[in-house]
Amino acid sequence: MIAFSRRTMGVAHGSINLFLAGVVLLMASAGPLAAADSTATKPAKPKKASSRLASIKLHMETTDDGSGPRAEVLRSRPQTIPIQKIPFFDERDIAMAEIVETPDGGFVVQIDSTEHGRNALEMTTVSSNGRRIAIYGQWTTDDDVTGGRWLAAPLVRIPVRNGALRFSVDCD
Repeated sequence: MIAFSRRTMGVAHGSINLFLAGVVLLMASAGPLAAADSTATKPAKPKKASSRLASIKLHMETTDDGSGPRAEVLRSRPQTIPIQKIPFFDERDIAMAEIVETPDGGFVVQIDSTEHGRNALEMTTVSSNGRRIAIYGQWTTDDDVTGGRWLAAPLVRIPVRNGALRFSVDCD
């Protein structure tokens, strides 16, 4: 049989209270001095970020039961595919995105993802062989008109394990 000892840990409340009181006094004394200093320079205002904003969302193709959302992709040969309502990947998962020129004079978009994005891509594509990823892009232009549409729907042939996704975009 094991006997338990009822012993409480002692805490030196006095030293913690003295430390906290010192911090409070230091903060209280620093506030009025900084406000009274009229020669202090004001920090420079940050430059306004570019007025162009962009967003991207990746939705996985799903089984068509007739009740879910659909994406119409490819303007040249429109295809409607059933997709999951909630995206599995969005702009928060992007570490870097760039346009890469192809040898034939075209271009593809390459997205390198964050660790969270890499995990989301891998988990989703491992179980989705033969399905498409519907990619939705939304952006603002110089005249503040918000545009958005389905950009691509690449077919998943192998799992994306490295977090890099390349796709050609249906656009000018």
